[in-house]
Amino acid sequence: MVRCRNPWGNESEWKGAFSDESERWKYITDSDKEEIGLTQEDDGEFWMTFGDWQSNFQKLEICNLGPDSLDDDELVKIGKKRWEATSEVGEWIPNVNAGGCRNYLQTFFTNPQYRVTVTDPDEDEDDLCTILVGVLQKDRRKKRKEGLDMLTIGYVIYKLKDPDCGPLDVDFFKYNASVAKSPSFINLREVCGRHMLQPGTYCIIPSTFEPHNKGEYLLRIFTEKANVTHEIDEETAIQEDQDVKCYNVILPGTKQMLPQGALSSHPHGGIGGGMQRTHMPSAASAPPPQGVFKEFDKDSSGRLSSYELRSALHASGFKLSNRTFSTLVMRFSNKAGEIEFSDFMLCAIKLKTMLGATNVAVTADPSRP
Repeated sequence: MVRCRNPWGNESEWKGAFSDESERWKYITDSDKEEIGLTQEDDGEFWMTFGDWQSNFQKLEICNLGPDSLDDDELVKIGKKRWEATSEVGEWIPNVNAGGCRNYLQTFFTNPQYRVTVTDPDEDEDDLCTILVGVLQKDRRKKRKEGLDMLTIGYVIYKLKDPDCGPLDVDFFKYNASVAKSPSFINLREVCGRHMLQPGTYCIIPSTFEPHNKGEYLLRIFTEKANVTHEIDEETAIQEDQDVKCYNVILPGTKQMLPQGALSSHPHGGIGGGMQRTHMPSAASAPPPQGVFKEFDKDSSGRLSSYELRSALHASGFKLSNRTFSTLVMRFSNKAGEIEFSDFMLCAIKLKTMLGATNVAVTADPSRP
């Protein structure tokens, strides 16, 4: 006999011999039923004969429950030590952090990034640390009814020269090679790999193969020695080493202070969006630098991709937490994931106001009703 369970735990169960309603259970004593833990309910659990089990299933996978599935007494009996396990739950959001694999360099850096520090080498002679990494896509099987299959997923690992750095930008990945990666990018529920790394701090980037794919994931990291793992992030703030200068700019019906970098020359020759530059305060008497928007608007379309927004705002003097960045993209990008020049201006206004970095004077524009 084989005891099975439908992982959804619902009424979808075996209906043949020894199913919950099968007459054959009448020939089994109550004590035997109690000993095997028989529950004749719609709970997803059922019994089958070995022959029926062979006839109805084609594939068997044997899974390790993980290093935390054994208690200390069991580990002592088998002469093993407990592995350290950490996990992180996240999601890939199109136009925010669904950057695809390294083949898509211009968006890859927007993927979620996780810092892991391995400090003690394993008890062997090679002075290397063993690390197991697994990326599992969550709740994807439920979406098959919607016509959605498994995403093609994987991960890449990079060595960090600065253990305390903020989110890595596109230049880092342009000039630094990975030290390890998943065996392949594949459309399975989970992809796993075992790696031997020098002691130090690393960045693990889970991603889908192509950008713009939406999905949730669970990142799991196992090491023989204790490690420190968390998402690479930074606090939303004005960068301490930057003096974000301001212009006075007339918006339709208002007058507000905007960051100098954001208001530098528009690719089409004007400020755009009904805005006018009136004068530059004495604190910003130096010639303005090349416009940030123009710098990141590579095709001079008057629009930035939402993936470029963080870099553009960073160049304007802003630090953004992952949550703040996600909120800004949702608020200021259009359905195509693009940010127009006027929306970039408004985004900068709100950041400056929120961070209290400038006094915002609101006055009527006499040229408009």
